[in-house]
Parts: sequence; structure tokens; C-alpha cells
Amino acid sequence: MDWHPATARALAELDRDLRPGSDLSPALYEVARRIVHATGDPTLVSQLQISKSVLSAGAAALSARCTIVVDVPAIQVALMPTIQGSFANPVYCALEAITRPQRQRPRVASGMETLAQRYPKGIYVIGESANALESVIGLLKKQLIDPALIIATPPGAGEAMAVKNSLRNTATSWISLEGSRGGTAIATALMDALIELTHYSRPAP
Repeated sequence: MDWHPATARALAELDRDLRPGSDLSPALYEVARRIVHATGDPTLVSQLQISKSVLSAGAAALSARCTIVVDVPAIQVALMPTIQGSFANPVYCALEAITRPQRQRPRVASGMETLAQRYPKGIYVIGESANALESVIGLLKKQLIDPALIIATPPGAGEAMAVKNSLRNTATSWISLEGSRGGTAIATALMDALIELTHYSRPAP
């Protein structure tokens, strides 16, 4: 992969700490070390939760140029250089979606529901809002959407943890973190890793 020299050095240093004793497959290891590189926290590797066949599902969706829907602008902005340099999937943000105002409901949740129904087979990357994730899971359980992949790392205890845990009872492909930790940097790192793994594993033309 064509990384900046500083990034390559940092990842090489992580390899010395993480690889010994690692029982992850090479692809999953790559995803895990990108989280550590983004956060500086190697303990997050043990909290990484991944459904079966998630890497192949993500690769297929990216190659098919499925729409990517994110919850907040920070993820949209961070993903653009990687996605524009690879598959050029469209990326839309829930907070910027035009929706009808709804009392007692956060704007990000309404925006996510609107975009999810518009792109029912999209890739959803949710790094901040548990309410946005709850909207997606609600539509999924009603069989109104069929996501290609959900990346869900909203931080927080209580409701946020419960919403993340409910992903395990769905039939979709997903990546999440166990416990209360999370954030936009982790969600972005996970998506970047999937993009780069898929892009650089394609046969040369």
C-alpha cells in the first residue's frame, strides 16, 4: 500500500507489538492495526467485533460502488481522500440530509432514516450517534432495508451499548466494538482499512 513514510513506520512499529501471538487472519489483522494506529490504544483489538464474511461483503459492496451513508460530517470528510482515490463511491451524511423536522427526535436520526430508505443496500458508517444506528436497525428489523455492511462504533454506556449489541441479532454484515468505547476516528479507520484492503487486492488491469 502506498502510505506516507511516517505512516508506514508507525504501522511497522505496531506490528512488533501486535503480531506476536495474534490469532487474527491477515485481513482482520490489517483492520485491527488500523484501529490501533488511529487511536494509539492496542487494547481495542480485543474489543473488535466482526460478523461472519464481513470482509468479503464489504469488498463486494465497494467494488459495486454502493453508496456510503455516514452519520456525521467528520467521517464524510475523512473518508473522501481514500474513496476518491479508489472506488469513487458516493458518500452522503445524515446530518446534512434534508428532512422534515420531527419533535423529540434528533436530526441525525431523521437524516439517517431518510438516507437509509433512499439507499437501502448501502454501506452505513456510524461513529458518533447511537440514535442514527437505532434508526438503521429499526428499518433493518422491519425488512425495509438490506445493508451491504454496517460499521457501528458510537461511544457511550447504557443505550449506546445496547444498540450496538442488537446488531448481533441481525442478518446483515457488521463491524462494531464491544463495550462503551468508540468514536468517529475508529469508524473512519475501519472503513479506510476495508477500502484499502479491497483496492490493493484487486488484480492489476
